[in-house]
Amino acid sequence: MKLAPAASPGALSRMALALAAVALPLAACSSPSAAPVAPTASVSAPATSASATPTPTPTPTPSASSPVPAPTATKAAGYTMADVRKHATASSCWSVVDGTVYDLTKWINRHPGGRARILDMCGKDATRAFTAEHGNQKRPNDILDGYKLGKLS
Repeated sequence: MKLAPAASPGALSRMALALAAVALPLAACSSPSAAPVAPTASVSAPATSASATPTPTPTPTPSASSPVPAPTATKAAGYTMADVRKHATASSCWSVVDGTVYDLTKWINRHPGGRARILDMCGKDATRAFTAEHGNQKRPNDILDGYKLGKLS
């Protein structure tokens, strides 16, 4: 039986580091939910034995019962007229009708009565204009409801 020549401690350390460099990415790929793992110790000088090789510390995976924050759809306290006035252009058109704030930006070019009618409402309380034109008609009110942001406070 022929034995391989003994490697020097420095060579063993370099081999261990090379194996660790390959093993870490492979360990991270072994599970779809596993996060990349960083070594826990750095090697600044050659180690004198193979046991000095850094070992990865597994990162706990999030459990299914971890709470996930729910997105907020509107401002909790509502919108102010100052907020509405900041959106008085064709590129960002907010308006108030009956105490509710609407983002009419996407409706400007679709309004059957023309762009000018909506542009005149941008950044303002347009309750009178909307009521005078549409009153309690169902279709215009349903369309308007689709652009609701929230309550005016």
